Amino acid sequence: MKLVEENTPTLPAAPELPVDPEEADMQSIEEKNTKHTILIVEDNIEMLQVLRNLFTPIYSVLTARNGKEGLATALEQHPDIILSDVMMPEMSGKELCAAIKNSYELSHIPVVLLSALESNEDKLDGLAQRADDYIGKPFNAKELVIRCNNLVYNRKQNKTETDKTEKEETPQILATNSMDQKFLDQVDAIIALNLSKEEFGINQLAKEMGIGRSSFYAKFKSLSGISPNEHLVNCRLRQAAHLLKDRPDMQIAEISYQVGFNSPRYFTKCFKSMYLISPTEYRKR
Repeated sequence: MKLVEENTPTLPAAPELPVDPEEADMQSIEEKNTKHTILIVEDNIEMLQVLRNLFTPIYSVLTARNGKEGLATALEQHPDIILSDVMMPEMSGKELCAAIKNSYELSHIPVVLLSALESNEDKLDGLAQRADDYIGKPFNAKELVIRCNNLVYNRKQNKTETDKTEKEETPQILATNSMDQKFLDQVDAIIALNLSKEEFGINQLAKEMGIGRSSFYAKFKSLSGISPNEHLVNCRLRQAAHLLKDRPDMQIAEISYQVGFNSPRYFTKCFKSMYLISPTEYRKR
């Protein structure tokens, strides 16, 4: 097996996003960890150490000795990518992959399977569990790092493009599977039902989704590139823009209350920040 080469390719940093006051605690946790996080699941101690040494210069590395332990770690830590051996006790890599991809909280996380089983049948079986990549042993260290980097970086790049469209229209958020799409559809449905409630926020949204606040925050931001609260505010403002055009009988203050703002002045400030003109000017266009 070829070990790590010099000048191992580094992963470009994730784009910086504005800090949301309501979620400052979540942002501060992220800022403490400037590297992306990889979870390596491998039952062979020597191979685990090789992989840890390979990825430590680029990632914050979490490790687990079998699929069951890996699943528990993933639920607790929400890594950016999971690299797993296939043949392991208690829960195999393929079983772990299936559990990840069927999890409401984890289905967005890329999974790479690493195995000595290299037949086409084995690869197809791994990919059938919705693995994002399948790499045989022995592996080329540089290729392994690049392929993991690409999975993480491509998702981050797509999120950056999504963030650019968020202000103007509902973004094509990164739902790469039906589980993620169901999650996002449910988020928007709950927001739509509660848009006029000024007290409705992320704690209530996470509760309605049946997910812990930190898990909800991590999954939504991983899929969208923005915080849940930013998305909520943008939904309120987009609905306000529709009302400004469709309901000329409504006063601007009335519209601001209708979409969940408790202050017309603050609503105007947010609206102008998003659309670059005041609500009055927007209505006249």
